[in-house]
Amino acid sequence: MALEWIDTTFEEVCDIKRGASPRPIHDWLALSGVPWVKISDATAAQTPFIQKTAEYIKKEAAPKSVEVFPGDFILSNSATPGIPKFMQIHACVHDGWLILRNFRNLDKWYCYYLLLNDREKLVRQGNGSVFTNLKTEILKKHQIKLPPLSYQTQVADILKTLDDRITLLQETNQTLDRLAQTIFKSWFINFDPVKANASGLKGSTIDDETLSLFPSAFVESELGEIPEGWTIDRMGNVAVVTDYVANGSFASLKENVTLLDEPGYALYVRTTDYNSGFKGDFRYVSKASYDFLSKSSLEGNEVIISNVGDVGTVFRPPAWLGMPMTLGSNAVALKAPEISKYLYFHFSSEKGQNAIQSIVTGSAQLKFNKTNFRDLKILIPNKRILERFEKITETLLAKHDANKSHIASLKKVRDGLLPKLMSGQISLKNAELETAKSMDRLQ
Repeated sequence: MALEWIDTTFEEVCDIKRGASPRPIHDWLALSGVPWVKISDATAAQTPFIQKTAEYIKKEAAPKSVEVFPGDFILSNSATPGIPKFMQIHACVHDGWLILRNFRNLDKWYCYYLLLNDREKLVRQGNGSVFTNLKTEILKKHQIKLPPLSYQTQVADILKTLDDRITLLQETNQTLDRLAQTIFKSWFINFDPVKANASGLKGSTIDDETLSLFPSAFVESELGEIPEGWTIDRMGNVAVVTDYVANGSFASLKENVTLLDEPGYALYVRTTDYNSGFKGDFRYVSKASYDFLSKSSLEGNEVIISNVGDVGTVFRPPAWLGMPMTLGSNAVALKAPEISKYLYFHFSSEKGQNAIQSIVTGSAQLKFNKTNFRDLKILIPNKRILERFEKITETLLAKHDANKSHIASLKKVRDGLLPKLMSGQISLKNAELETAKSMDRLQ
């Protein structure tokens, strides 16, 4: 480590202030007003920035809280502590946040990466019976080794180059998702092509070839008006609906399946992995366990729906991780390769979610069973329309998955460089070369 690095603490290099909540908070919540930053806004954001919030407080409540502004740097200190974020909007923060300002010989972006690197150490110092609390004094007294400011800036630039590319790929994927969802809603929820044909008007956003696949009239059905020639069927007839317990009794599963914390032959895919963005902390199974779980093995083209606890979460297997997969507990997998995209977007839509909620039972723990799911009715368009939709969305989702693979690779490089750069164990030149190589692989 270079001699210029100094031992210091956070209170010596920046001012730290805690947020505050107007009390009682429920009296101050509003449909509009000042954005109210919750910890869930930070965990939901895939970037280093807070750009929007799910809730607001009344404008007159702002003086009772702590206001933050674009460019401000905040750190969560409760619930999910240790998450650093940059503000891109004017908002208010409660006492679950710390605000860091007036940086002295500390680059703000270097501070961001420093806190990411030291998060585990900080959280271990927290306390609390329900949530881990990262008290203000813990951060103030936290010991750090700080390099010269010029080095900090170069380190931050290297890591930010990787994060900027990750953000761009994530934004591209959001655009791809919206495009596919828009097509699904237009064709199968609003029936825009049918309406265009019925009116005799050519849709400005729907090409003639697509319009020719759709009928020009509606008929009555048990699900209301549907396009002429389309059918209604049971989910059990259009897809194989399976789950973890389809492989045998609880006794046989316990005897034949062992979950591993370290990488094994196959990934054990859980809803919690999806909720975390498939960023790590995976569980695995051996080849023997994978073979025993043959009825719930995943090829990558299934639709996964959580059916216990976090009911209704819909996602696709993380095929971009490039390893065998098997379905975890508390979820069902729909196997219907020829219409997998149609089923994915159907159950992701409001209509599909309402169908799922219609079979949910339980008060202490929400759930639905496979039998009731198989009995759900679903609208089935004609074969040519489904083939066209699957072809269009296959292209979009293939690009989406390729981007996911790139994101995973970039994160691995970033997370590998982070502790080395923060400790001076790798030279800036070598870090720049490794970053350049990882970016070249995306070309």
